[in-house]
Amino acid sequence: MQSDIWAGTSGPRDAKIAICGESYGAEERDAGEPFVGAAGQLLNAMLSESGIRREECFLSNVVNSRPPANQLQQWFEPGGPRGEGVVGGLRPGAAVVTGVERLFAQLDAVQPRVVVALGNYALWALTQHAGSAADGPRPRVPTGIGDWRGSQVFRVEHGVRSRERLKWPGTPVLPVLHPAAILRDWSARAVAVHDLRTRVPLALAGTWSRESRNPPYQFTAGTDLNTVVEQLQQWLAEADSAASSGASFELSYDIETWKSSLITCVGIAPDSNSALSIPLVRLDETRKGAIRSFWSPEQEAQITQLLARLLNHPGVGGIGQNFLYDRAFLWEWWRVEPRLSWDTLVAQNLLLPGTPKDLGHLASLYCKHYRWWKKDGRDWTDDAELGLETHLLYNAEDCARTFEVRVEQERALREIRPDSTEHPEGRFRLWQPELAKIRLAWEMQRRGVRVDQQRRARLALDLIEARAALAVWLEAIAPQEILDREGVTPKSGTRWFDSPRQTAALVYEVLGLRVQRNRKTGAVSTDDEACNTLKELYPRLVALFESLLEYRSIGVLYSTFVEAKLEADGKFHASFNPAGTVTFRFSSGKNPFRRGGNLQNIPAGDET
Repeated sequence: MQSDIWAGTSGPRDAKIAICGESYGAEERDAGEPFVGAAGQLLNAMLSESGIRREECFLSNVVNSRPPANQLQQWFEPGGPRGEGVVGGLRPGAAVVTGVERLFAQLDAVQPRVVVALGNYALWALTQHAGSAADGPRPRVPTGIGDWRGSQVFRVEHGVRSRERLKWPGTPVLPVLHPAAILRDWSARAVAVHDLRTRVPLALAGTWSRESRNPPYQFTAGTDLNTVVEQLQQWLAEADSAASSGASFELSYDIETWKSSLITCVGIAPDSNSALSIPLVRLDETRKGAIRSFWSPEQEAQITQLLARLLNHPGVGGIGQNFLYDRAFLWEWWRVEPRLSWDTLVAQNLLLPGTPKDLGHLASLYCKHYRWWKKDGRDWTDDAELGLETHLLYNAEDCARTFEVRVEQERALREIRPDSTEHPEGRFRLWQPELAKIRLAWEMQRRGVRVDQQRRARLALDLIEARAALAVWLEAIAPQEILDREGVTPKSGTRWFDSPRQTAALVYEVLGLRVQRNRKTGAVSTDDEACNTLKELYPRLVALFESLLEYRSIGVLYSTFVEAKLEADGKFHASFNPAGTVTFRFSSGKNPFRRGGNLQNIPAGDET
């Protein structure tokens, strides 16, 4: 390591805020300091908007040099995620080892109150939360910044060459999306500014950790019968009191499920700080991969009766995240229809249509003390009772987070901008109509759609015949042997028009047509948009592309309306989402039990 540990850095060496990027770009290499190019200019603007002065921050990188092709991946070694020389799933090369050791020495000397980790490589170097992903024969790459951004985590106690204790372990670390990534996806800018504006002041004030929260979180795994019964009875008493006095009493609910078939636990939170998760099943020690009831039949009956009374209580307002999913299971198993006063997913669509609405993202925006927890225990597959407890505490945290999100969302909906002519209640006046839409969506899902099965059988035959005729025509106009003879795709037994890869090979390699790419992914494509464009570019091939599009359309009709599973009542029960689109129209799809399907494009009946 160079004797001058400050080479390539900028900013005061006693700064309260340190900012760590990944590596130099061309402008940084020429200037000999970090963040002076386009990404640096964006960082300056984001810091300013967040109330942070760049000149008061210490800035460095994982490596203060420019890697080949501007890809830090080039300075890592190929190989698997385990073994000698592996740190956090990656194999750092000599340049990275030197860079990280120098970074650690810089932070030890500066002793900042918080380190802002920009991007995946900084997340990997400074925390234990980065994942790693294979990239073909090239070195593995770090992952996780999209999940962990905005989280209040800490600097890990490790080095790249040893596991020696760091001089100043436990420094708060704030993962933030790298400005270079934001330049490629401008929609992420607001989220990064939010993370800086809301989290950095907590670190400077010394209230970074969850333990500093007042009151602290209290998540309970309800594995004791008396604890569960007493708490449910207490909430029922509070609900009775609320119903008689007309007061508001809300509980946040969340369930976890197993293989889209049964409920593993039910979580309930009375506020943002505490929650109880009640297990319903446990792993069967005698049969691998099997489960059995957690309680005796008598105990389970007692608990479910109390739960049903509480969930159905007229004095309780239920809070949920995408609660139509949970409600489907509660109805399927217990015929319970909880009263709903708030759904955080629907509220977010009202606040910011078109933005992510998953609970992890919402918690990162609205919860004061936040750490990404969504991988902790959702997929309950452990073969020990400790796995169940993790699962329950994960469920409990879901409930408390949902409650806190609900409180902040209402505040945001009621907010009136200065000098505004908005309604005195802001957008909150629109909430009751949204609740009505949720109730309508549930009623549509529960009732289902009757299906004339005789006509469906006739439709199936018509579609099969029409598709078979198109297949014969497509095979005649472009025989499969053309692809096989040209050797552009391996022989697979699949006809070219049933394989997007083979279709692309025929269109672009054999016929030599102008390559079309998916607008979102940039990948070579022969999707519907591409085929319609090719029809216009090559009028002589209109029949080919129209036949291909019709062949696909018939396949979609068959899979959506003929193969769709019906419920025991002979009906088609789709799931409806009132917050599934930015235009506020309903979307539909398979229900939580993987039955039903999309009812948005029902055929008129004369397509074939």
